[in-house]
Order: sequence, then C-alpha cells, then structure tokens
Amino acid sequence: MAHTAESFCEVWGSPVAHSLSPALHRAAYEVLGLDWDYRYRDVTSETLALTWEQRGSALAGLSLTMPLKEDIVALVEAGDPIVAKLQAANTVYRVDGVPTLSNTDPFGVEQALGHHGVSADYAWILGAGATARAVGYALLQRGTTRVTLCVRNPERAHHTAEVMSHWGLD
Repeated sequence: MAHTAESFCEVWGSPVAHSLSPALHRAAYEVLGLDWDYRYRDVTSETLALTWEQRGSALAGLSLTMPLKEDIVALVEAGDPIVAKLQAANTVYRVDGVPTLSNTDPFGVEQALGHHGVSADYAWILGAGATARAVGYALLQRGTTRVTLCVRNPERAHHTAEVMSHWGLD
C-alpha cells in the first residue's frame, strides 16, 4: 500500500540500518490501529540538505540520530524552546503542516534517572555532542550543578561546556 505524507515517517542517520525504530514504530502504529509506515534512510551530514529538500515535505514525522541532530537545526526554522537550548533536535513533527523541531532526549534521560532515583550534585558525562548536552540538561533538571565532560575532542568539549554554562552548570 502507498502511504501519504500524513502516514509516513522515517529515521535518518548514518549508520542507521541497525536501528530498531522502524520495528518499534510500526508495532505501535498497529496497536493504535493506524495505517502508517516507518522506515530508515541512511543520511550523512553531507547529504542531509539535499535529502531534506527531496524528502522532508513527504514525511509526517522524522527521527534523527547521529550525526544529524545538530545539522538539522540549520534547515528547519520552527522549533520547541528545548532545541534552542540544546542546539540540537532528534525529532521533526508537523504543526499545521509546518515542520517543527523538537528534542525528546532530555525527557527520556530525566525519566530514566528519576525511575532509578538517580540525583547528584556532580556528574561525569561521556562525550560532548548533542546527546551529551541532552544528558547535561536532564541532570540540571534533577539538581546537578557541576559536570565533567570526558571527551576525545577538546574543541567540541569547549563548545558544549560553554552551552552548559549558559544553563548554570559548572
């Protein structure tokens, strides 16, 4: 069956063929009685702009994984406030037909930490990319005031540390 823009979603990233998102989303659609489809598409930073131009308007929704969470912000104007804070998005959804960015990572991390009763004044974060910023933001929401970034790329760590300091994390 052909699916319309109102019923077709994808996950983009590279590599992405291993993603369980298509199976999970299709199972959810089935349980909800929706005739929707969800697939993966291997998209790199270099091919993102062209792929967005060719495919973006044909999708009801889009999930983004590495390395695209930061790159998509330059291509889509509308976004939730959390996107501006994190300078990254992992979701594109439509509001009155307009593509809108969001980032569900901090919520997921915060829920997982809360479920296990994790809170601390100080934490270590492995990495300095989009997901590291989401973790930092979730930790801040749970009362953390200071973090150490453990990274391979000091330049990237500097940027992430600067972003986190604007939120009040040392």
